[in-house]
Amino acid sequence: MTEKIKVKQYPPDVIEKMKEIVEECMGDAPPFCQAACPMHTDAKGYIQMISEGKYKDAIKLIREKLFLPGTLGRICAHPCEERCKRGDLKYPMSIAELKRFASQFDNPSDWDLHCEQDKGKSVAIIGGGPAGAQAAIDLKKKGYSVTIFEKLPKAGGMLQVGIPEYRLPREIVDFEYSYLYKLGIEIRTGTEVGKDISFNDIKDNYDAILIATGATKSLILPIPGNDLNGVLGALELLKDVSEKKPVEVGNKAVVIGGGNVAMDAARTLLRVGAKEVQLFCLEQRHEMPAHTWEVEEAEDEGVIVNNGYGPKEILGKNGKVKAIRFKKCLSVFDAEGKFNPSYDENDIIEIDADSIIFAVGQRPDTSFIPTEIGLELEKNGRIKVLPETLETNIPGIFAAGDVVIKPWFVIEALALGRKAAISIDRYLEGKDLFADRDLTWEGPFDTWLEKDIEGEEILPRVQTRMRPSQERINDFKEVNLGFTEEMARREAERCLQCECRLCMQECLMLNDFAHCPRELFEEILKSNEVNPLVPYSCNMCDQCTLQCPKEFKLGDRFSDIRKELVQEGLAPLKEHKPILAHQRLGFSKLFNVTVPDTNTGKTVRVFFPGCSLPSYNPEAVGAIYAYLKEKLPGTGAILKCCGKPTKALGMMEDFHHKFDSVIEEIEKLGATEVIVACQSCYNTFRQYLPEHISVKSLWQLLPEIGLPDDAVGIGKDTGITVAIHDSCVTRDVPSIHDGIRWIVKQLGYEIEELPHSRENTRCCGYGGMIVPVNPDLAKRVMSRRAQEANSDCIVTYCAACRASMMAGGKQGFHILDLIFGGSLAGREAPAPDGSLASWYKRWKTKRLLKKVAETQSRKSSLSSNNARAA
Repeated sequence: MTEKIKVKQYPPDVIEKMKEIVEECMGDAPPFCQAACPMHTDAKGYIQMISEGKYKDAIKLIREKLFLPGTLGRICAHPCEERCKRGDLKYPMSIAELKRFASQFDNPSDWDLHCEQDKGKSVAIIGGGPAGAQAAIDLKKKGYSVTIFEKLPKAGGMLQVGIPEYRLPREIVDFEYSYLYKLGIEIRTGTEVGKDISFNDIKDNYDAILIATGATKSLILPIPGNDLNGVLGALELLKDVSEKKPVEVGNKAVVIGGGNVAMDAARTLLRVGAKEVQLFCLEQRHEMPAHTWEVEEAEDEGVIVNNGYGPKEILGKNGKVKAIRFKKCLSVFDAEGKFNPSYDENDIIEIDADSIIFAVGQRPDTSFIPTEIGLELEKNGRIKVLPETLETNIPGIFAAGDVVIKPWFVIEALALGRKAAISIDRYLEGKDLFADRDLTWEGPFDTWLEKDIEGEEILPRVQTRMRPSQERINDFKEVNLGFTEEMARREAERCLQCECRLCMQECLMLNDFAHCPRELFEEILKSNEVNPLVPYSCNMCDQCTLQCPKEFKLGDRFSDIRKELVQEGLAPLKEHKPILAHQRLGFSKLFNVTVPDTNTGKTVRVFFPGCSLPSYNPEAVGAIYAYLKEKLPGTGAILKCCGKPTKALGMMEDFHHKFDSVIEEIEKLGATEVIVACQSCYNTFRQYLPEHISVKSLWQLLPEIGLPDDAVGIGKDTGITVAIHDSCVTRDVPSIHDGIRWIVKQLGYEIEELPHSRENTRCCGYGGMIVPVNPDLAKRVMSRRAQEANSDCIVTYCAACRASMMAGGKQGFHILDLIFGGSLAGREAPAPDGSLASWYKRWKTKRLLKKVAETQSRKSSLSSNNARAA
């Protein structure tokens, strides 16, 4: 049964409860790391793979989102680590290092080169850095012809010249950028737009343009002496060094700035001959924009960091830098939080210097764009775009990366490239750039996941291997040597694998139909259609609610759907015929009996054994009834179904009719208490009995009145241990759990507590009437539950559960089998009966209940006559 059926309309309250699940379920909430990643890389997934030694699988998963795994493993700002829940325990995961480790297993033969059919349209991308390259990849895979115009002799933009090789070896960039060539993207290196080809030529020959030229020029502060020989921008320094051009920096160099580029410049200066490098920045140490580890590595190599100073003027001699003066910075931001440094003009220091490097920011160069085309720019020279779509004021022209915003990190540039590609694709397809577009996933966001880390062990990060500082400053070989395999697996094993899906981890049924409840109910609400197999496969055991941090009552929602299907005449299903037949017989006079207590002349309570127990062991039912009458005079009996199967199918009108007939029988007897042996009956009675009638479980009662004398200690010295399976229907009634364990101990058997027991018990597989509708699922549930036990013998207090334990491969006994059946030593559990045999036993139970009452009545009469004769 896989076809969906249309539901006309759920009741408003049911719809609201489903909407609550859709809005608040965390089952598909991304982990904190993935939500924080602008490209939403599945860090949790590939870290799990690394921990399992599945390195090739890990790199394949990474490459589903990133074409630069080795690059990002080395230079990523890893915002994912800042949100890592391990960080709340002091030490976040080394996510970037693990990505780098996995990149060692990157193999071009595994790269996905599939592209959609050629759409006959072309896109020009000016700038081959991360933003431009990512856009090119996405657009090529969408079926567009893509050409990148790159000013530098190699593809990669500032990755090739703006990051020192000791952090990012160029062979890594070359290898990873080869993916673009393999995809069929044309890259015209050494082509400067505005010089080698005009912007208008590109505009005339391509259907869309993406400007992604970055911010490639350093900002030089307007202070006296900034034009002296020896004053350089950090980007220009790094570019010259990368291109192996001679660089004269003298013995004493000063870097101005507190960011990561400043650290790169300072460390590079040491490698090109400077004997002393000092760095000055406005910020105090804790305010520095550079990452902590960048500062520490720079200091480890000998860079002197001076906090809280701003440049006042550069002093020179014969047109060359001689020294620089700094003034004390009192604050960087004003009361409104705006960048507005204040200084103590009287606190001045002078530092001798041969070269001054400015690392205080970068600006884009848009001089290649003709002014006559009217492209709007911001006041700071960056291209003006709509931030949601990256479109400019000119149709068909888009811009992304540092050319539109302040310089970002590589991972953020990639995300902007992807956003631009989405917009360009929509533009070329003639679609609205905003319509039905989920902008949330086009950048970092706050996940709605909640993660409880209370009780988690604090585990330090595995530290990567570093070359000795005094060795590494002599060359540009890579400083960080990365993880060994052992280190990587040890670090990966620290991952908390943050997710919710706790219900999915527990429920076999949910996993058969959806990734999580949100997905399931969202589809039900959206389409107003449902596969009836879904609601009728729920065991109604409430284990999902127990696991859910939001305590969503999924079982109740499936019950709501069942009720609506019945209301609209779409259910019961044809597979439910056996249950409907059971209900007809269960309420027939042939199998029903009401037995008053004629001994006392007043029935104050009734014993209600239910359906499954009488169909399994009539003798035990008769024996316990006789014992109750002996211990509790005034006890009658009713053999009838409580109607729970009808209710479970969603047939509420029929259920109430059936249950009313049960109440009618109780009230005819005048009883005010019902003693039940069946847990489903207990649950039904406590929900629907009128206030003047109470319900009590037999397993709550027996500890009060004691066991038959001949049963006490019967299992003592047998060495037998029995596992106890608790019924899920009464998982919230600890007095029943306690009562069962008291009985087993009184009998003398040892107890094995299952991993899921008491309030955390698992369903036996019969719950929710799923067996005829989804027998395969029922078998899996039964087997999983039974196999939790180490003991071959499982004791339960529900006859249906007993049958499940047998079906699951164990020796299943009902608790009454132990009380009235003798020692378990050498006993085999009774094999399941067929339908005819079960109904015969049900009829036999009827006869036994009447016989017990008659026998007790005769004994009472005889005793009374003897008393009168005496």
